[in-house]
Amino acid sequence: MMREVLATMHPWMKAVLFISIFFVMQYLAQLLAMTVVCFDIGISFEAFDSFIRNYNSPEVKPALFVSQTFYQLVGFLGAALVFAYLFTWKSVNGFWFLRNHWMILLAPLCMIAANPVIEWLITLNEWLIPEGSVLESIFKPLEDRAAEITRSLLLMNSQADLWKNILLVAVVPALCEEFVFRGVFQSQIAKATRNVHVGIWGAAILFSAIHLQFYGFLPRLVLGAFFGYLLIWTGSMWAPILAHFTNNCTSLLVHYYYQSNPEMEGSIEDQISNEFPSVLLTIALVGLITLMIKRGAWSAIKQKYLWWKKPGDSIIGDHRMN
Repeated sequence: MMREVLATMHPWMKAVLFISIFFVMQYLAQLLAMTVVCFDIGISFEAFDSFIRNYNSPEVKPALFVSQTFYQLVGFLGAALVFAYLFTWKSVNGFWFLRNHWMILLAPLCMIAANPVIEWLITLNEWLIPEGSVLESIFKPLEDRAAEITRSLLLMNSQADLWKNILLVAVVPALCEEFVFRGVFQSQIAKATRNVHVGIWGAAILFSAIHLQFYGFLPRLVLGAFFGYLLIWTGSMWAPILAHFTNNCTSLLVHYYYQSNPEMEGSIEDQISNEFPSVLLTIALVGLITLMIKRGAWSAIKQKYLWWKKPGDSIIGDHRMN
């Protein structure tokens, strides 16, 4: 009975309550990660923070993997599943997880074709934070810390390290983060405003901001919005999950390739821009997006996507929208 009452709450209230659920689950994830790491290493909870910040220590990398896995599986995926349980699966349309569409297969191709656009947005984002500015003094320490963590996680000395990273850096985040941002936030904001574009961009802003890497805020914002549009074009959560996985995995493979070939000169970004025909990829991206808009699933799912159960809705009306 309580779940049916919660299901009729306004989507704005659901979104606000989900933020509370999210932070509680993040705290639980941190507690679980600390417990596992401290027990395994043999340190106290008080020593955990100083230990985990020593990114160059060989013992820290496994601890970082454990922490990131708990943050993703418990803090992100767990929060989304708790929300769906409390407010019913109908509140998120079952996360659109079981719906299939042939255009899901185009999602990885779209992500690869979007690479030149993302590279351009990275350059633009850096230009928006001038060297020596107040913005740099605020965002640079956060960026440096994130870069240290990333370097530690992405240091791969063997193919075993590569496969481990593909699982923990590409597969797990793609699945868990999409459930939160496209599954919950996007759907609730879209239902609340009756505007899918507001839902997509609202969730994308949250997606980018929560990473706390503002030198990549703009490209991550556009990526988040792109994932959101893939969901409504295909009507399936699998499309943004596959695109998210492709983005992370491609970056991972590029890092692995240049780590394995240190004789290669120039930065990874320079090599990518030289090796990929940017113009052709951009044209391909425009063509793929045009196809997905024209042949997509949005017209078929629009009513159901924006609908939410209001107090007093009849059983017949509720059944009609399932």
